[in-house]
Amino acid sequence: MIALLSLASALASPPALTAEEVMDHPRWEAASRALIDGPDSCLELQGAATIDVALFRPGGWLGPGETRKLTARATFTGTLDHGVWTRLDATWEESSSPDSITMSELRPLVGRPATVEGTDEAEHSVSVSSSEESTEVAVSQGASQALGLLDTIIAEIDPDITLAHSTWDPELGAVVLDQVVPLRERGSESFTIRTHFPGGGPPLALDAHFPRRLRSKVQDTGFRVSLLNAQVHLRGASTELGLVPREEGASAVVGALGITVGLAQQISYTAVRPCAVE
Repeated sequence: MIALLSLASALASPPALTAEEVMDHPRWEAASRALIDGPDSCLELQGAATIDVALFRPGGWLGPGETRKLTARATFTGTLDHGVWTRLDATWEESSSPDSITMSELRPLVGRPATVEGTDEAEHSVSVSSSEESTEVAVSQGASQALGLLDTIIAEIDPDITLAHSTWDPELGAVVLDQVVPLRERGSESFTIRTHFPGGGPPLALDAHFPRRLRSKVQDTGFRVSLLNAQVHLRGASTELGLVPREEGASAVVGALGITVGLAQQISYTAVRPCAVE
């Protein structure tokens, strides 16, 4: 849990940084992008991913409601070249449960996917089918799409306008950058981002929390989707190769057409090495 900043801690400054450097929030805003954009180098990464889906369908005169929980797990290897995933190979575990979730691909929060010529980037969907015996959820997306919802969250973390404030927290031994970001085309709604820079060095933790409820229209359909309690968490590690991703997670609850789906994605990066030089 992040400690609250007291007035004393806000006025204090680390020995290695002046008060002016600590309060230079444009500097820390620019540096915080490294956790989202990925390293400015070419790296080979390995890791593991878990995607949890909780499905709730309310009851009615046709039958009782139902709640199902599904989990998909994968291991992966990939190449992150200056923030672009030029290769990402995921192996999904087979489930022994009658309830299942099928993923067409894995989409990390760090970095961005390579653009593949000839693909329909707008193509992404979540389909649900259920019976008395089982529930099946299938998630499909184009080359540069994730769960739709996660891409929406990531897009909003690249804002045009932010209100920023940076302080030194002696208990954490870190510069703490707080940003308030107005959401595009959503009036007074905003979300917050808090980033930690231990010792005034690279950013090693970023946490974004969105408004409790967001509503948006799904393109070409006309119906509305509610996005509840969305949040994003990124963790990095400072190594000989520079700042590298360590852990990431995103979660939200999506409601549409009387069905509520909870989505959570967790990724751990377990190994990293520089790309081979051809």
